[in-house]
Amino acid sequence: MPGYWNAHSDRDWQDQCGMYEEPEPMSDDDIMCEIEALSAQIGRLLAGKGSTVQAAVLADLTATWLAGHRTTSGPDATAAFRREIWEHHANAIWRLVALDGRED
Repeated sequence: MPGYWNAHSDRDWQDQCGMYEEPEPMSDDDIMCEIEALSAQIGRLLAGKGSTVQAAVLADLTATWLAGHRTTSGPDATAAFRREIWEHHANAIWRLVALDGRED
């Protein structure tokens, strides 16, 4: 069921068991390489699927990612924080669309 996958569930379990280690810091080049590789993998999984399925999968993943952003200041602060994160994310998408020449 969409929205029930928790991006942090494995980490939470690992934290409780003392098994989680913070990943090593990555250089900007390493981050870009990982982004491009993961985007290519996801693109291959979505290739040939209808636009409705592609949109639903991306919406589900985005909702899961956004739900993982929380504050300790209560639900209102979390909602405001998520709105701010979403605005930055949406702006990044529009910038990528413009860079890719797909504005029309």
